[in-house]
Amino acid sequence: ERSAAEAAARAKAEKLKAKVKENATAHLPEGWATAAISEVLRDYTGRRFCAVEMFTSFSAHPLAKKSAEPPNQLLARFVVAVNDLQMVGFASAIKRPRGMIEKRVFS
Repeated sequence: ERSAAEAAARAKAEKLKAKVKENATAHLPEGWATAAISEVLRDYTGRRFCAVEMFTSFSAHPLAKKSAEPPNQLLARFVVAVNDLQMVGFASAIKRPRGMIEKRVFS
């Protein structure tokens, strides 16, 4: 009986934790990751840069920290945001060397 109560309490705690996580990004508007990555892109002075460095900067951005998402979810948002920047022509992927992104718009 005690282990069943502990399991129920654990399940309730996990459910509450998931709800808190869900609400963590509810306050951020749609497209926040694209806005954050465009700010990161603006801060880079060179024309080409490593995607890993850009992801590190993206993860350190105040919006990414505010989202409180784990690194694997931030990586997924990063990939979608870079794709958004490519769609509007702000950046493009470079095939040689691999893992590089080229800035197409300069401020």
